[in-house]
Amino acid sequence: MADYDNALYTPWYSYRSLITAVEIENGITSVGGYAFCGCSNLEKISLPSSVTSINMFAFSSCSSLTGIDILDNIVTVGNAAFYNCDGLTNITIPGNVINIGEYAFALCDNLVSVTISEGVESIGLRAFRSTALSGITIPSSVSYIGTAAFSNDNLEKIIVNDDNEYYGSGSNGILFSKDGSVLVECPCLLHKEYCEENGYDYEKTVFSLTIPDTVKTIEKDAFLECYYLSYINILGASEIGNYAFHNCYNLSSIDLPDSMESIGTGVFYNCMSLTSISIPYGITSIGDYAFTYCISLANLTLPSSITEIGIEAFWKCYSLESITIPEGVTKINKLTFDECTSLKSIVLLKTLLTIESLAFYNCALLQTVYCCGTEDE
Repeated sequence: MADYDNALYTPWYSYRSLITAVEIENGITSVGGYAFCGCSNLEKISLPSSVTSINMFAFSSCSSLTGIDILDNIVTVGNAAFYNCDGLTNITIPGNVINIGEYAFALCDNLVSVTISEGVESIGLRAFRSTALSGITIPSSVSYIGTAAFSNDNLEKIIVNDDNEYYGSGSNGILFSKDGSVLVECPCLLHKEYCEENGYDYEKTVFSLTIPDTVKTIEKDAFLECYYLSYINILGASEIGNYAFHNCYNLSSIDLPDSMESIGTGVFYNCMSLTSISIPYGITSIGDYAFTYCISLANLTLPSSITEIGIEAFWKCYSLESITIPEGVTKINKLTFDECTSLKSIVLLKTLLTIESLAFYNCALLQTVYCCGTEDE
């Protein structure tokens, strides 16, 4: 079957809402990309044994699908193949499926149970993002898991088969690399079991976490939307992936180790409760959007080791009142401090050569700018 660039180009697009059943004839080897995307009343799919691939967006937004017992001969479930199929509640991925694509089952809001069988090798980025899963078990055959593969606000634990050579899970349900050096994903409701055992309301209880010094890398999106995380102590990591703490709304404090070398793109994006952070000496760069929408960030000291500050790094840090740009920084990028509406004073040291357009746009209270040094200089 042909792949389509968009559901608009399928021959049956104009009457897709009338389609209730799909039967693919024998001999066809794949269900084409976007083939039945948006067939909102589709309830039944029949596939012959010749079909081995369900391509990208093939059945996305088929909201009347309540089951997919069609995977017995499938090798690849393509990117977003069942994206936004909110009628799905329970699925089993058989062992003949080698690859589960990116966003394959993302936004299946009512999906509460997924069984991944031995034989599955690859689970793509955000494959089960924004589902209703409270837990997932990873079989020994899986050798690749994309970032934020299971991220949702119901997830309590990720369990890995002890025989898996690539991944492991801590006693608290966090997903790590097998040797423990990489923290891959933290469940949003990591603390739920503890709260229930001790009579707390987990929806009103925040938790803190210490990451041991055996962890050297925190993956991209590892703590994405861990709403209840309030404090984190990182003991030894040298690398934090992009957007690692994105949308951690209750994160108010974090301790970074001296081993850190940079703060990447969007690492603390929209951490609205973050009031202060001590950036250790040795960090040389702060990435684009690193602290965007940290609306409570009032206290910030940049160490002299920093030489680069990214675009919109402090955009909409409404509570920030003063900042000193370290010696060694030669350029302030566009929109870096845009809408820092409480910013009253800045110090620009001698090495600064360029201030790009709109760098301090909408800083309505800015009164004092010390150029080429401190006030005394």
